[in-house]
Amino acid sequence: MLIKGRIIGINGSFPFTARKEGERIELRVELPDGPLEYSVECSCLEPLELLSLLLPSIEDKAGEIRGIFVEEAVED
Repeated sequence: MLIKGRIIGINGSFPFTARKEGERIELRVELPDGPLEYSVECSCLEPLELLSLLLPSIEDKAGEIRGIFVEEAVED
């Protein structure tokens, strides 16, 4: 599964991609000071759940988060 979207923060709009292949989930968020990349092996999480767990770290760099928009979701 591949999910592409944007995180809308008070400091701008930041694109993200989240990919799940088997038990591995990879997340990449383009932030002003460089990308935030994270991956984990966990069959119990979905890509957007991982994104929600990392929102406090993202909010430190993106400012207050106003919304998350999914632009594309592709199932394998």
